[in-house]
Amino acid sequence: MKTHMRRAIHYYKSHIWCTLLSIFVLLVFSLMSAVKVYTEKEYLNYLTDKTMEQENTILNFVSMNLEYALNDIIEVGSKAATNNTVYMLSKQIYNGESTELTELNLETELNNYTHSSQWIEGVCISSDGLVLSQYDRMQKTTRIWNDNGDTALTGLYEKMKVIKANNIVPKVIISLEPKTFPGQRDIGLMHISVPISQTTKENEHLMMITVSIRTELWNQYFSQIYESYKNVVTGYLVDSNGTIIYHNETEWIGKTQKEYLDSLKSKNITTLQSGIGKQDLVVNIDIDKAQLLKQVKTIYNGSFIVFMVMVVLLVLLLFISIQKSLIKPIQIIIKSINRTRVGKEHKKINVYGNNEVWQVAQSFNQMMKSLDESYKIIDIENQDKMTALKMQRNAEREALESQINAHFICNTINVINYEAMDVGDHKVSVLLKKLSNILRYSFDQRHQNVYLSQEIAWLEQYLFLQKTRFEDLFEYKIDFPDILQEWSFRKLMLQPFVENAIIHGFEGRRSGGMIQISGQLLNEDMIQITIEDNGCGMDAQTESNVRNAINNPYGKQSGSMGISNVVARIRSYYGENTYVQMENEEGKGCKFIIQLPKQEISD
Repeated sequence: MKTHMRRAIHYYKSHIWCTLLSIFVLLVFSLMSAVKVYTEKEYLNYLTDKTMEQENTILNFVSMNLEYALNDIIEVGSKAATNNTVYMLSKQIYNGESTELTELNLETELNNYTHSSQWIEGVCISSDGLVLSQYDRMQKTTRIWNDNGDTALTGLYEKMKVIKANNIVPKVIISLEPKTFPGQRDIGLMHISVPISQTTKENEHLMMITVSIRTELWNQYFSQIYESYKNVVTGYLVDSNGTIIYHNETEWIGKTQKEYLDSLKSKNITTLQSGIGKQDLVVNIDIDKAQLLKQVKTIYNGSFIVFMVMVVLLVLLLFISIQKSLIKPIQIIIKSINRTRVGKEHKKINVYGNNEVWQVAQSFNQMMKSLDESYKIIDIENQDKMTALKMQRNAEREALESQINAHFICNTINVINYEAMDVGDHKVSVLLKKLSNILRYSFDQRHQNVYLSQEIAWLEQYLFLQKTRFEDLFEYKIDFPDILQEWSFRKLMLQPFVENAIIHGFEGRRSGGMIQISGQLLNEDMIQITIEDNGCGMDAQTESNVRNAINNPYGKQSGSMGISNVVARIRSYYGENTYVQMENEEGKGCKFIIQLPKQEISD
């Protein structure tokens, strides 16, 4: 071993390239260390800024969606709180005037509100901390609230009295007690209480509606936060008192934000916050910069080691080549390369040795061989692309033929129209003319953006044909001011709503129907279109399906696919700054209200 060491030292001292190699490696190592420190710091700053930017975007998105979800639940409570039937039945129970039928009717009302959302576990009416009536999904086995007096309900009642006395708006209380469904610890709960509107008067005893929802509702929104940077960001929901009401680690629910932050090992935390609408709730995203730095160091340390190993190997190969006579073989290689470059042909280099330079020549020959093979592959790929291009042209030709077929149909209808005119059948002629116009308008795929006047003209012809088809079933009225005639509009947006009125609204009737379509300018950037009928309205199940199609057009639908598709198109083309609402009264008719922003949409 000592002999080998002495030989290595002697070789090192007697060959200058070894000394140069050592100096070069030392310089490269020093330079790369400095570069590593600098780039690591810059990358950390960049990653921090990008993380903050991304999390701010996610925070705003999550806050907006949480607001929508929370408002939907509050809307259920508000509807129940303003329902006169619910108020009268609750008042009878509170005054001791109830019967078994009264209690059954009130429970049926609460059952309807409970099943208006998949996230609602139960709805309760209480006063003075006592349950007047409640319905929950699991009431056959256990109940959320204690009928004989509940401490949590008593606390909510006292808070609601303060809100009533001070006329605080909005009159909404959000609470966490009980945190879970009794006997079901895996079902987390949150409770939203609103006063029954009639009992907010001074001469009425205060009663309130409490809607209990599963906190699982928040998972779908907060999961987007954790998908971005695992172990770096944490998202949770806090109320106005600093109490955590949602956290993916359920043990922190009900504890304060300060307790949670004090428990963290890392103290280098940046917190992003965003409020949720008018509710005193705040979405928090904690960014652990220490974890971020740790990830950066892990990446850079591994990359630095790999890079330095590669540099040392390359430098070693370089100096081994330099210490030998390289001029002649290098000239041969350069001459061969130039000949290949000038002649645009790949000629093989004649190899006269086995040292590193000639290995380069061999590598050059192998590279030329690979290039030749690559060119062959490229030729094959070009042929494939040409085939694909031909297929594309065939598809375009077929699409053109389809368009030609559409023109053929319209032209054929026009020919039939001329025949009808020749025999004096003006009624058939009018019908054919309008049908031809409808088909041309529908077949035209090039122009999806139209003026509102064009859409209304098309809709009027559509209604004319439908009325002719159903004779005395319905009349129609279209009223749009002139200022809206040149408003930019996406074609065929209104037809599903009108068709819904004709097919479903007047089902079982023979006459007396009326469809009214009107438009108005809300402001310089927004219009409102109303489509209403005096038909039979919708039953509860159909109404629920249609409302689900309007509120969640991209989700799975159990019905109302036409409404779902058109609402999805509206939001796709005009963005989320749109408003689609349905008003329905069974036996009296249905109304759709659509508000659209002013927007130029390219085809």
